[in-house]
Amino acid sequence: MGFFIPGVFVSSDDMRKVQDQQAVIIGLLNQLVKGSVTTMATIKDIQANIAGLQADVTAEKNAEDAIVLLLNKLNANDAALQAQLAAAIAASDPVAIQAAMDALTANRAAVQANTAALAAAVLANTPAATP
Repeated sequence: MGFFIPGVFVSSDDMRKVQDQQAVIIGLLNQLVKGSVTTMATIKDIQANIAGLQADVTAEKNAEDAIVLLLNKLNANDAALQAQLAAAIAASDPVAIQAAMDALTANRAAVQANTAALAAAVLANTPAATP
């Protein structure tokens, strides 16, 4: 038995082959549609990761700017205290000399403490080198 299309005779076997091929094509189209949904989810995940990375970079940049500002202020304080000490020495004022020395010592201790804390944080947050 077969099917007759005007001008063409299609046997039952040929029709089954066509139907089988259609089933394969439909299956492939379904896989393609499912794959594109997966791909879109992946793209959204990538976009979310990029947004997260941008936020991390901004936060790190803000932290670095704050560190630079802190160190610049401490260095500026050091220079001002050295000038204060020089003025106290020039005036031969032992009380002012001691006050300037105490302030200078405290400022330098703050610089050292901040430098040590920063170095420890960088070391703790730096991945180990890969061989």
